[in-house]
Amino acid sequence: MHVLAIGLRGNAYCFDRDNYVAPASEAFTLQITNSAFSREGQPLSGTVVVSRSSDPVRRRVPGRPWMWTGDHRRAIFAAPVVSAGETVTATVPALEAGDYALQLAEGWGHRGNAALTVRQLQSTEANC
Repeated sequence: MHVLAIGLRGNAYCFDRDNYVAPASEAFTLQITNSAFSREGQPLSGTVVVSRSSDPVRRRVPGRPWMWTGDHRRAIFAAPVVSAGETVTATVPALEAGDYALQLAEGWGHRGNAALTVRQLQSTEANC
């Protein structure tokens, strides 16, 4: 099974990468490692959600670029909560090819999104 390693960091970007790739039409595993702490040293918990990039869970409020809104009903998949210092694995059901968004349900930072491209993978891309 394809494993997608994701690292969560405690800064404005939150994800360790901007882009991830997963296989189309087959389940894959998210291996989420959380190393995020607040500026005061408090551990942060994170919940990674997957949604279509055209209909993300969290989005900007039109006309107010500093404000965001969220609707968790848009999530196609929600991983278990991952506390700071932990690694959690979760199996994502098969997704059709397309563009998806990885976001944090808690909304740590306004730039805490990453792109997930789901496509047919070559044999050399079997594990990330």
